[in-house]
Amino acid sequence: MIFLKSKSFENLELKEEKWYKTKYSVEPIPEDLLKQMTEPACNTTTKKIDLPPANTLIPKNFDILPKNEELSKKAHLLKQWDDCDLWYKKDDKFERPKAYINMKMYTGDNGFGSAPEKRLFALFWQSVQEEYLREFKYMADCANLNFTLSVLHDNLNLSFSGFNDSMPNYISESVTRLMQMKDADLKEIFDQTKEKLLLDWKNFYLNQSFRQMLPSFEAIMYEMYPEKRALRKILEPYTYEMFMAELAGWLKSGQYIFYVHGNYSAEAAVQLVEQVRGILNINLTEVSDLPKVRVLDLQPGHSAAICDELEDKKNDNSCTLTYYQIGQKQKDYKLDVTLQVLCQYFEEPFFDDLRTKQQLGYVVASRQSDYRQCLGIWFLVQSAQKSCEYLVQAINKFLLERRELVKNISDEDFEQQKKSVHTQIAEKDQNMSQESSRFWSEISTHNYDFEKQEKELKVLEEITKEDFIALFEKTFFSESSSRLDFELTSEAHKDNQAELLETNKTDLMFTNHLKRSVFAGNLSDFKAHLQAQGSYQDDYIKDQFVKFRNQGL
Repeated sequence: MIFLKSKSFENLELKEEKWYKTKYSVEPIPEDLLKQMTEPACNTTTKKIDLPPANTLIPKNFDILPKNEELSKKAHLLKQWDDCDLWYKKDDKFERPKAYINMKMYTGDNGFGSAPEKRLFALFWQSVQEEYLREFKYMADCANLNFTLSVLHDNLNLSFSGFNDSMPNYISESVTRLMQMKDADLKEIFDQTKEKLLLDWKNFYLNQSFRQMLPSFEAIMYEMYPEKRALRKILEPYTYEMFMAELAGWLKSGQYIFYVHGNYSAEAAVQLVEQVRGILNINLTEVSDLPKVRVLDLQPGHSAAICDELEDKKNDNSCTLTYYQIGQKQKDYKLDVTLQVLCQYFEEPFFDDLRTKQQLGYVVASRQSDYRQCLGIWFLVQSAQKSCEYLVQAINKFLLERRELVKNISDEDFEQQKKSVHTQIAEKDQNMSQESSRFWSEISTHNYDFEKQEKELKVLEEITKEDFIALFEKTFFSESSSRLDFELTSEAHKDNQAELLETNKTDLMFTNHLKRSVFAGNLSDFKAHLQAQGSYQDDYIKDQFVKFRNQGL
């Protein structure tokens, strides 16, 4: 039985049912269609249609392991190989037959992490493997298992979750299939992936302005992170033969980090890692020889502005992101926690002023930022009414007005801000996934401080109003202040933008402690300028990894 619904039908004689007066018609299925349905024929002979294979990923053992206080208190470095660290934490808190297993693989294969254009292969491979493993992932999904693969700046992050009884088979089978891609016929998947990525990276510039802003800003902040248009340009002449040649040299060398968390014994964790190491069989790359991820280092006392134009000329929404860089995280957490209080203090008033009162646009936000442990704060506004430089004026005015309020902040107001931050930091893990993510964050960034939550709460208690005021002044109104304005201007605001660029030369924010320079060129030109000036700092996280491998915790 087939139902067809529509608001109207042409050239049909309709009946009317008696209760609701709904008009309808009933017709027999045509003979030719009925024959196709009762005697189906498949003209495709290149693919075999069959029942799905038996699902070997279904768990059978749901027993909870006996508690072990020593192994469940925090993450432990369970074992080290020349090319691998295994971290482990047994779960005694949530008591579920589940496990969360993370694997980070650092590699410089095919130049990954050493040049923007070398990132293309890794992103393309990520998309290809999604389709290549699609049927296998469906089987895993039926067994309540999950696997995600992320391409980060200098490593691949593989995350597995689900029933612990299925994990050994699930992970070994997933990794084996990834390695088998080198010998598979991927031409059809390659063509589909290329078409999709070309379209995605073209359509990126048709998104709302604020959705373009943060990914584009990352291209400024990270030396080897390319723009979408740059990736598209590299992809256009990319061939299947080129992809397969690079695939043959992929996952050949590097370093691993594993974290096994959940209803998993220490012995089983070691066996699992040994099994995966045997499948991958990579050659060792010393940590000191791995690619470095370098982050933008802004000059103190300087404010840079990059004024780019929106590619979509029909998009009326200009967008401005104003970023203040503060500095590297400190081991005592005082800078980090004080910044959290400062951002908490800004969040609601900034939105209320620029969004509710001034009604500059629907997208108004301020956030703390962390680029490879380099702390900062950004303010973002998207507006269909005003140009980017007008938004810069509005942000400057907000900061100037806040300056007086910060200097005279009451004890009660200050303690309220601290209380809000305390609630955020002290929030307990609601499930095993959250707990696993918290510990994995410490391992993957090579901080290894599994008592961070308790330390931050202690630091928060000791932060004074004077600390709060001092950070505000140092960040926004001192000779060490460093700022970057990234602007995406709509066609509708070009004239006003040009006018206000001149007006803002005399803005108080740019005539006292900050010297402003407006870059004449687009984002790509600005990025090349920064690289030529040597404006990117050393890789703090990789240095931490080298130190750990040489000295231990």
